[in-house]
Amino acid sequence: MARKLNPDVITWSLKINGTEAQKEMRNLQDSSAELKKQQDALRKSMAQLTAQGRKDTEEYKRLDQALKANRKEMDLNRQKMEALQQRMNLGEMTANQLQQRMKQLTKALKDTSKATEPERYKQLQQEIKRTEEAMRQATGSTSLLGRALDRIGGVKTAVTGAVAGLAVAVGTALVGAVKQAVGKIIEFEKANSQLAAILGTTKDNITDLTAEARRLGATTAYTASQVTSLQTELAKLGFGKESIKEMTPSVLKF
Repeated sequence: MARKLNPDVITWSLKINGTEAQKEMRNLQDSSAELKKQQDALRKSMAQLTAQGRKDTEEYKRLDQALKANRKEMDLNRQKMEALQQRMNLGEMTANQLQQRMKQLTKALKDTSKATEPERYKQLQQEIKRTEEAMRQATGSTSLLGRALDRIGGVKTAVTGAVAGLAVAVGTALVGAVKQAVGKIIEFEKANSQLAAILGTTKDNITDLTAEARRLGATTAYTASQVTSLQTELAKLGFGKESIKEMTPSVLKF
């Protein structure tokens, strides 16, 4: 059977609006990563006590209780992340989040009987199709960028000839976006709203990125809206504000 979420978790997720969802998701991911480190350390300590023949000691029991509490908190984080993913607009999810969503849907479909639950089965199939389309849109324009950035080896490394091919992909996507826009001002505001949503914050909290987009729009061949579009693609790949500010000028050179 498909795993059910705690009703309290569902109630909690309903209180998180779309703008806060990405921010809360990142907080939960960071918390889970830290809990995983603590879990590994606890297991290591327990293994050492076992090797020393001290498995029945109070210290071992204390570590065991801490491990159980750790697992419980990690499970709660997992449920919260699943609940948020179910509520988030597919267009606001990053590529990684869409992949996780696809795994959840695929498992749910596998655990659902087409014969006894035809409506549920059909609903899951439709949701999978929508998620697949969102994944194509999210990864199609960023796959080449992701491979190029992997070759860079770090955000502080200078962009070299290895990513020269990035120019065509980024340039084409950005020019196409500009042609479809109704007006530069409206387009710029819309682009910044999307960037803020991907970063899990508000436009008031990305004024530094907005200012950087305006600066690069005035000093490069790209418009401010095109720069913001590139910042958004980097955000979809999981980069934070500082990394985006650091990488954008170098990528635009190509």
